[in-house]
Amino acid sequence: MLKIIGLIVALVGIFWIKPVTVQAAVQLGTDVTVFNWGETQTKSIKNKQWALALVHAHQLMKRSGLKHYPTNVIFATAIKESNLQSTWTDGYFQIEQGTAYAELQRIWPERFADVDYASVIGTNHFVTAAIAKAYYDIFTKTMLNRSFDYRFSEFVDQSQDTQAGIKIISIAYNRGLWFQEFNTIFNTDRANCLAKTNLLDCLQDDTAHDHATAISDITSRLQHPSNYNGYYYHTQLSWSDFITYLNTISALYPKLSQAKIQSAIERTFNRYADSQGKLKYRQHVQAVINAIINQTGTIDSSPVCAYYGC
Repeated sequence: MLKIIGLIVALVGIFWIKPVTVQAAVQLGTDVTVFNWGETQTKSIKNKQWALALVHAHQLMKRSGLKHYPTNVIFATAIKESNLQSTWTDGYFQIEQGTAYAELQRIWPERFADVDYASVIGTNHFVTAAIAKAYYDIFTKTMLNRSFDYRFSEFVDQSQDTQAGIKIISIAYNRGLWFQEFNTIFNTDRANCLAKTNLLDCLQDDTAHDHATAISDITSRLQHPSNYNGYYYHTQLSWSDFITYLNTISALYPKLSQAKIQSAIERTFNRYADSQGKLKYRQHVQAVINAIINQTGTIDSSPVCAYYGC
């Protein structure tokens, strides 16, 4: 009897296939009709590399505690800031060299100090600029939470406006962290602003109101693309797509061994790939992106406190 049981256990071991973790499908809107820069437009994810970068940026922010901030808001910001034109000196996200990028270099020198601005932010560098934008948004979150003691994350959790986080970060990005009306929103009129179903009703500044309205509206359309002539981006990804992506982002991680990174990530890719060596973007990309982050690192917000105090 024991021999029979042992044989059964051995056979189970041979044929047992380790289950693959099922993750929520990525919902990244594309080919969506939006109103932007004074006209009705259709905006689309340009290529696979953009699609990878948007998930990468989102996962970096999510793993650093930025909640209620969907992947689509990153794409919406690029749409609003640059109209997705590749000729801007400040790039798709309009990360200005003397202000926002200088801040990134000051806070995270190991990531940005020795990196040429024009090679990772300016003009046609969507992928690395998206990652830089993730760092800047975590800088913003940390400043609003701790350096200014505005209790930003608590505010977003309690707000009756489900897009409060999107709107506040958009305002900070457009008007600066020292925007005077933040004191009204977070301190002197906090209870009233928390009760607003549209947080922007608390604003007096028309520029901040218009900018945040545009980004929140575009985000909503990307979140529900079928209502605006679009759909959720989907494609198949090969290992060569990820090699291209890793080569592109290597400019931000010059001290890391690319061979070691690729070897570690390939194991995750192979776990999800089909017999043709392809995996489905919507269903599987987050697993591979998280494997990339495990190798290249999350965003550590402690240098913000070290520089500005918390």
